[in-house]
Amino acid sequence: MAEPSLVGPIDKTLREIGIELKATLPCAKELIIFGSAEISEYPGDIDIAAIIPDEIEVFDAASALAPTLATLTARTGLLISCFPVNISYFNDNKSQFIQNIHINGRSI
Repeated sequence: MAEPSLVGPIDKTLREIGIELKATLPCAKELIIFGSAEISEYPGDIDIAAIIPDEIEVFDAASALAPTLATLTARTGLLISCFPVNISYFNDNKSQFIQNIHINGRSI
């Protein structure tokens, strides 16, 4: 995964999003941005992977995040998506989606 370097115009927003998502889902081991928000100073959307413990159900994590994501989307004007991923799946899966997060994502 790329080293975190939050220095662009979007980075204050990313920090605030990270704080709120971590408060909503304190079990998350890591929040990783990927896609256009990782490479653009002015993304149209923000994609985040929330790496969660194996004992947490992905559906439960997604349900817990939904109200916060809706509030953040309304407040920022950016479509914010967060995909909970169990840590063993994240570490062991070789899908293009997961590999993209490993290679191009950065922690927030």
